[in-house]
Amino acid sequence: MAWKDRLRLVSAIRILLAVAVFATVFALGVRPSWWLMEKLLTSDFSSQKDASGYTFSVLVRRTNENDRYAVEHYSDLGEHSKLVTEFKDQDLEAINSDLRASVSAESSHYVYFKVLKRAEEYTEVQLETPTTGDFWFKYSYRIERGHVRLLKSMGFGPMFGLAVAILPIFVGVLAIICGDRLLRLLAVTRWS
Repeated sequence: MAWKDRLRLVSAIRILLAVAVFATVFALGVRPSWWLMEKLLTSDFSSQKDASGYTFSVLVRRTNENDRYAVEHYSDLGEHSKLVTEFKDQDLEAINSDLRASVSAESSHYVYFKVLKRAEEYTEVQLETPTTGDFWFKYSYRIERGHVRLLKSMGFGPMFGLAVAILPIFVGVLAIICGDRLLRLLAVTRWS
């Protein structure tokens, strides 16, 4: 094999190795980065007693639609919407099924509504607004004695996706640079 061919082969292998390292590190870094961005960008309202000044989504039952579960803004509940303040764990599948059906006819197992904590006097829940668009919100609120109180709010949009991608991209590039230096060091050591 000629020297130039060998050099091309080594360069191609190094490029493929760099792409594989970057893709692996990026894929492994997305989940922790998502978690970190959620923590950083979540607004905490738990210390405030009155949430009447904030717009947030809550779970309702629509009496004009066979008591189907839906999502509406707490400050603007419709005439045929009844705020859901009591439910059993067995109801969670029906709730999520109705919420999934509100945005897609396809079969899905996505959980829009879940219980975070149950205590004797209150229940804390998390609700994501079902949407077919790129922007959606996630709210945590407390249900206590028939009333709700906003705890946390998080909005998802294109800037969130960009923020999530920055950390894995940075770590992936850093892994490529470190890997390249390691390969050069091994090559120098091998030929010395």
